[in-house]
Amino acid sequence: MLQSTVSGNIRRTLSQDLEVLRARAELGPLTLGQLEAALHGRGFLVMILLCSLPFVLPIPIPGLSIPFGLVICVLGFRLMLGQRPWLPQRMLSRELSPAVMARMLNGGLRLARVLERFARVRLTQISRWAFMRNLTGAAIFIEGIVLSMPPPMINAIPAISLVALTAGVLEEDGVLILLGYIATFLSLIYLALLVALGRAGIEKVLTFF
Repeated sequence: MLQSTVSGNIRRTLSQDLEVLRARAELGPLTLGQLEAALHGRGFLVMILLCSLPFVLPIPIPGLSIPFGLVICVLGFRLMLGQRPWLPQRMLSRELSPAVMARMLNGGLRLARVLERFARVRLTQISRWAFMRNLTGAAIFIEGIVLSMPPPMINAIPAISLVALTAGVLEEDGVLILLGYIATFLSLIYLALLVALGRAGIEKVLTFF
């Protein structure tokens, strides 16, 4: 099952974490800082997953691609350097409406319950190796940049990568982390193709004139 450590030997599933957030969101608007605090240290990884959901699931939340991408970038950069996840106060104070949180958390719960059937502790030589955690942070940072960019239909692949990477770290599931790396590689190939096609199109237009 997809679980995260609470304290000592007690472990809680990701779906239970999201249930905690949903109960808190029902009390009123949540800031990103309150979201992180509600999960007692696990919130930043769950935050990356939640910020990825609108690009994986049919959750229409317009105008959040750039801010969510920036949040993911900052957190991924810190993880890449082996530092504790951190966000500037300006980002932590960003408020999400109850309606937005409800859509994200309901979608997250559906996804978490699917992941819980598949994810488990395995290939820990990957998930617990310090260098691989830095590499995972680098992949998260790169995917955050890609999510912040405008090319059409590119967001789903990096978002799937982010879900696999964060779920893999939370569960210490090396298989999920490897799948996240594969999705990261595919998203970079797709981005390179879009750039190449765009450049070729511009050159044709310039040649025509």
